[in-house]
Amino acid sequence: MTLNNKALNNTNLPLLRTSQAVVHISHGITLRQYKYWILLLHFYREAYKQVPSSDFDGTYRVSISKISEYLGYEPVKSELKADFEVLRKEPIVINILSKDGHKAQRGMGFISEWEVSSKTVGFRLPIFLEDVMKGLDDAKAIFHLLHWEIFSSFNGKYEAIIYKLCKDYVGIQRTPYMTITDFRQYVGLQETEYTEFAELNRWTISKPVKLINESIISDISVRVEFQRKGRKVEGLYFKIEPKQQTISVGALTHMAGMPHPAFAEARITIPLSEQYAYLENYSADLIQATIERANLFADDKLAKSESVNLGAIYKSAFSGKWGVQYLEQKQLQTKSQVKQKEPTPTKRKVSAKPSELAQDKKLKILEQWQALSDDLKSEYFKRAINNLPKAIKSLEVNKATLANIMDRPLLRIEIEKLFGTV
Repeated sequence: MTLNNKALNNTNLPLLRTSQAVVHISHGITLRQYKYWILLLHFYREAYKQVPSSDFDGTYRVSISKISEYLGYEPVKSELKADFEVLRKEPIVINILSKDGHKAQRGMGFISEWEVSSKTVGFRLPIFLEDVMKGLDDAKAIFHLLHWEIFSSFNGKYEAIIYKLCKDYVGIQRTPYMTITDFRQYVGLQETEYTEFAELNRWTISKPVKLINESIISDISVRVEFQRKGRKVEGLYFKIEPKQQTISVGALTHMAGMPHPAFAEARITIPLSEQYAYLENYSADLIQATIERANLFADDKLAKSESVNLGAIYKSAFSGKWGVQYLEQKQLQTKSQVKQKEPTPTKRKVSAKPSELAQDKKLKILEQWQALSDDLKSEYFKRAINNLPKAIKSLEVNKATLANIMDRPLLRIEIEKLFGTV
């Protein structure tokens, strides 16, 4: 069957209902595959609600354009097929009580079958998940609200998993206790990954929790509580509190006109077309320096009771490359401060110009990019596209490719930021 495909509005993506029955399934899949699966569960649930039970055959088809509305980009079909095949093959093994009252185990895939055509995706769920999503198993049919805009904003697998787990239990403000072994299995770690607790804690617990708490749109605060035996950590659970978002999801979905971070200190709105032109020619650091220097110039004129036209000042600042001189001055100040603190060496290196520093930085990022596999490049490419403001994203989607991404200033800046979070 195909659900009546009502057009989705990018500014009003709905709340997703997911089930606590699927909370404790081991997540031995990638973040992208996990997001696909959450969407499939949602689509299935919505289809079942809109079609009479007698007419619902369990097969659901959704347009690729609808999936793209949620993801923020159109998925590559070869990757989509590969991800759906992983979801079909990756095992879910759960403990259940059989009809005779004895304990039993049941195995299945995340989905049971799939089909990808030029415009649609079709899938079926295993019987157990069908029953859960239909709400037939009353003990497991406890649905909570998961806002897709918040969930999909997380760029790391572990923060997405922990966020969803905590959202399931926000009502009672703590998650069930898990042993470290159970937690490792839950987040999908292999036996050889993060074998030392310090590394496990850093990459799969502490850092994800920090990212959730620092997210400007996250609607919960999370704190991990460890259970120790002596000095050894044996298990954990998470405490959850609702929190006021720094920026609402509604505001986030209307951020098409929001300036790129490089223009954050601008005191007037610089049109996106001009932002894009500046980013084509200058680094983010140089843009920030130019605006900072222009603001100081404007403050000086105001102090003298002179009239100020910020638009004209900004244009003059960029055309006159005020930022280059300003960066050089700041560099000299820093160098002078360091000189006062350090003994004078016999030889000093000639201080590099800002343009040379920027070029060195660009070359390092390029080398890091070229060392990646094609699969990783593709993943970073999609994440970089997805992180752009929506108005700029449409331009880049049409022009950017894996071959030219490092020549696209906006995307190069996003790749650089993503490298910095690794």
